[in-house]
Amino acid sequence: MVWHNTKLLARLYYRPLAATSDIIDEASWIYAGVLVIAISFVLNAVVFTHIYSGYEAVARPMSEAEIAQQETVRRNQLAAMRS
Repeated sequence: MVWHNTKLLARLYYRPLAATSDIIDEASWIYAGVLVIAISFVLNAVVFTHIYSGYEAVARPMSEAEIAQQETVRRNQLAAMRS
């Protein structure tokens, strides 16, 4: 049963329309559910954990100069919108 479902899944690469029809007719929904859960765990462990640890945003306080510069930019944008 597992081997048959795996063959149906592999057919998606070279005959997607026929494989989709056969999967709907013949495949086991339990096999599909277990496979989706397993792939989700692997994807989370390999890809998403790496992205999250590498690109996590860190909040830092702004200096007085940065606050003043932002206010100046906002005022200039408002003045440009009004004219």
